[in-house]
Amino acid sequence: MKEKVLNKNKGLSFNKLLLYFSIIMFAILSYFAAYSKEPLVTFVSLGFLLIIVILADKSVLTGILISTAIIDMETISILGNTLTYSRIVTVIIILSILIDRKFRLDMKTLFVVFILTASSLSTIFYIDIAPLFAWALNLLILIALQGYYFSENKMKDIIKIVLIFGLVHVFVLFFGLLFQPYIYNIYNGRRSIFQGVDINRQSIAFALFAAFFVSYAMTVDRAWTKVVYFLATIISAIAIYLAGSRTSLFAILIGIFIVFMTNKYKQNRILKISLSIILFAGLIAVFLTDNFISQSLGRFSLTEIISSSGSNRFTTYPIIFKEIIPKYFLFGVGIGGQEIAITKLGYNIIYYPAAHNFLISSLAELGIFGFSSMMFLIFSSWLVLKKNAKYSSNTYILWVVFTVLLICGLGETVYSEKITFVIIGLVFLKNIDFTRRLKKDDNNTNTI
Repeated sequence: MKEKVLNKNKGLSFNKLLLYFSIIMFAILSYFAAYSKEPLVTFVSLGFLLIIVILADKSVLTGILISTAIIDMETISILGNTLTYSRIVTVIIILSILIDRKFRLDMKTLFVVFILTASSLSTIFYIDIAPLFAWALNLLILIALQGYYFSENKMKDIIKIVLIFGLVHVFVLFFGLLFQPYIYNIYNGRRSIFQGVDINRQSIAFALFAAFFVSYAMTVDRAWTKVVYFLATIISAIAIYLAGSRTSLFAILIGIFIVFMTNKYKQNRILKISLSIILFAGLIAVFLTDNFISQSLGRFSLTEIISSSGSNRFTTYPIIFKEIIPKYFLFGVGIGGQEIAITKLGYNIIYYPAAHNFLISSLAELGIFGFSSMMFLIFSSWLVLKKNAKYSSNTYILWVVFTVLLICGLGETVYSEKITFVIIGLVFLKNIDFTRRLKKDDNNTNTI
């Protein structure tokens, strides 16, 4: 089989330059394709994706899968083509990962897929088939990623691709806010670069990118690299703050704290660099927020959180625990079925919304069997990453990112998101010991 581009380490060939150009263009266009009503943007972005598929190896494609799974957190509620675009991208990447390999499904993967399929069967009793389709894509992600080994160099390629996507999206958002700093959501006054954006989901995306940035910055030696990624982290935090997402801001602040407390990579001048960037970012924040700052601070006050009952989440929890979980204890109400179940009980979902918590939501939607399976997969993967983070900077970065995602899950339903399944596929369904520096040839059939 013809060797893929990134398996060649000598020089920058035309193919390699074309690959990186296509990656950057796809990262830029995928941002706008999610929000644009212009089909040409979508088709051009998919064209660059096909170039990537032809030129890239599996590690690059896996990095793009992670990136697009994070970008999927930026979906919006008023443009119907957003989810369709995201799913087309996911299917293309999954098929390209599966191609050129003998299809095999080991017993562990088969068992996991069977259990998670059984856990979702209650969803068929609801009219909306979209959750089942999304769940099927998640299971395909597990199948595509199972059984592969990633060398340290290939893990670096994966992280590199995610960082490229993250930088593109953060700075596009930054310049958008810089030139139009007073864009408000018409319903709640919260700010984003596009009207109609589901701001909480977009904020989770930037929290995850920020987790990649800050953890990567702590593992590299070059001062200018640290500055770039710390600055990107701060810009992401500002964007989350402007959007008024309390859960995401809390998650990334905790993530930054974890990075500084657990970092094993001793760095010189780290404090000075950090303080300088924070000061610079503070000036940017004042410039951007201006009159908006008092309104934003109000959302983060304890009084506002209590008076709004956590955006009505706290009023919903008793209903779910007392009336929904006992009634649907074994098999749940189906993926995304909380609002239907709440409505059937006679409650108004405006005042009693879905739980927006990955623990409560998964128990209510999947029942005890599905909940137990998902929690086992999620926390087993987290423990594997935590245990082995000290041996590899790449594993350390993934552990920080997964930790931030789970903290976001305390205020949002993330158990059914693609990024969760990608991480489970990378960690739980890969027969790899992260403590070993694999020295196998990259062309080995068992190594990506």
